[in-house]
Amino acid sequence: MPEDTDGSNSSDHSELEEMNPSDTIEVAEFSAEIENWTTWIQRSFFYVCKVPKLEQTYLLFEIDWDDNWGQWKRYSHGAVEGANSHDDAGVFLLRHFAEENIENAGDGEWKEFLEELRQ
Repeated sequence: MPEDTDGSNSSDHSELEEMNPSDTIEVAEFSAEIENWTTWIQRSFFYVCKVPKLEQTYLLFEIDWDDNWGQWKRYSHGAVEGANSHDDAGVFLLRHFAEENIENAGDGEWKEFLEELRQ
């Protein structure tokens, strides 16, 4: 993320989103207020885009609010080769993401979100 990017506004990830490749589509969104021994906000936006110079290869990435650090971060979660469209790639990659993360999801809204992605 460029140093001049203001990633500290928890309700606005538009600066990071503007840096997405032009073919990017949003494929999922998660937002919740998590209550435990303390309360924090979890916000995640998941996207798929084509990988440049690789035919039929798509990348799943996320723009995520890190309430502990007070900033937005971008994470890559995987790629798939041989998909016919952004939508097909999104379904496959989100299912794979959910399978990899469901075991450590705990209980609550995040686990429910991952279970929905697996369907």
